Amino acid sequence: MSFKRASQFFERAAVKIEQNANNLQKETAKEALYRIVLTTPVKTGKARSNWRVSHGKRTTAVIDTYGAEIAADMAISKGVQKINETPPKTDILLNNHVDYIQELNQGSSQQAPAGFIEAAVVNALAYIEDHAHELLKDV
Repeated sequence: MSFKRASQFFERAAVKIEQNANNLQKETAKEALYRIVLTTPVKTGKARSNWRVSHGKRTTAVIDTYGAEIAADMAISKGVQKINETPPKTDILLNNHVDYIQELNQGSSQQAPAGFIEAAVVNALAYIEDHAHELLKDV
């Protein structure tokens, strides 16, 4: 293999790895979103409704509840849409700014154990470990 051909191969490989990394980032964000929304305790649906996805810049707005029955579906649907719209090489942020989210995470509700937010992060890290081989897919 000539130096020129090797260089071209590595350039194509770098592009493909970058595309795969962007895909892995989005799939990991979706996994984290599913886990954190579905494990958030629900009374009125406000805490679940306020799991908001942004990219590049953190959102701090608090919205009204979608309703206890549909809060999870709506938060996940809107979050996945935002994740899918994220440009390459852009941070994906998952935020919740209801004033009692930390109390819920500390175990104030019997519906979820303390640390459910941290558990979602650990799950996302495990997802990355389980799918890291996909970075080299089609290279």
